[in-house]
Amino acid sequence: MREGGFDDPSCFGSCIPHPFSAKDGAGYVIAVRRLFRPHIQLSVIHGEVGLGETLGYMENVNSSGLGAYVFLHQAVQTTGVLASLTSTSGAAWIGAGPALHVTRFSRTDASRAPGESDLHVGAVAAAGAGWPTRRRFFLEIQGQYRLVGSGILGPMEVRSGEEPAGTIPRTRVNLNHALVLLGVGMRWQPMTTTPQE
Repeated sequence: MREGGFDDPSCFGSCIPHPFSAKDGAGYVIAVRRLFRPHIQLSVIHGEVGLGETLGYMENVNSSGLGAYVFLHQAVQTTGVLASLTSTSGAAWIGAGPALHVTRFSRTDASRAPGESDLHVGAVAAAGAGWPTRRRFFLEIQGQYRLVGSGILGPMEVRSGEEPAGTIPRTRVNLNHALVLLGVGMRWQPMTTTPQE
């Protein structure tokens, strides 16, 4: 945004420097696991997480002396398959595997201009622990590192009302990220029957 000139402070009483980034943190992850052998399981995961929002401002860009804001939200949707090793008790596990990542850059300012998306082939590494281990419902804490790679943003035109304000140039953005998850799980246990005499 600095290269495009969207680095002016906005002053309404107090001045706010631009550009700056705000954390997001919103997202979800759904996982289905199957134990194939003792201590070996296969997982399919799908989810999306917001990586944050970057805000820029350029002052006095149109004939009325108004400025132009640009709010750019970044998110990654991930679908992956993980092979994991579990502990003897089944409480803890660690795994890794390939993943497809869909990266999204969307505008959340007043312009509501169309965003950009792209597909990346990458990977996911994760580790987690759940408790209690022998109940149908359990709590799990999990850490993930997602290898996404770099996304290409722009060039992106920014307008102030009906007038052009500037352009965010073509930029390479590193989208690798780590996250910590806390959630609720359910174990499926097959029913056993006793033969009748």
